[in-house]
Formats: sequence, structure tokens, C-alpha cells
Amino acid sequence: MPHENIDEKFYDYADILSPYGVAMRYPNELVLEERHAERALAMADEFVRWAEDSLK
Repeated sequence: MPHENIDEKFYDYADILSPYGVAMRYPNELVLEERHAERALAMADEFVRWAEDSLK
């Protein structure tokens, strides 16, 4: 069940970004295009900024 203070998009970001964490453990399996990396980094950055703001 979603928490009321968390924007729904962050649940989507978590679903999208989770495989990158797993792939980092198995780098030979990771095939990544630059546009995918840029999108993932932008989502992760937004996620971190939201988390930092939430802790203030």
C-alpha cells in the first residue's frame, strides 16, 4: 500500500531502478545504452533529492 507522503512516480522509479542494482553485482550481464543510463541517473538523482528533502 502506497504511503500518503510518497509521490506515486517514486514507486515507478524504484521498479525501474532496481534491476540496475542487481546488474551491478553481475557486470558482465549489464548491457546499457547511454540514453538508458542518463534516464536512470536522472531518476536516481530526483529520488535522492526527494529523500533528502523528506528528512529535513
